[in-house]
Amino acid sequence: SSTFFNEEPLFAFAQLYESDLEDLKHEVHQTKRLLERREKSGGDIPSNLLEFVVFLEPYKEVFH
Repeated sequence: SSTFFNEEPLFAFAQLYESDLEDLKHEVHQTKRLLERREKSGGDIPSNLLEFVVFLEPYKEVFH
């Protein structure tokens, strides 16, 4: 999606729920890097929300 990980609406939404924006900024950055590495190694990129959640499962202790 063209809006996936678009920081402006994501951070605006996070502010509504009083999320820790500093943590979120770091998590978004790291998640983008994970996806880039996956793509470079020839892995499939998640194409929907379910695939994305499954992709992040091994990192659940880091991204919470």
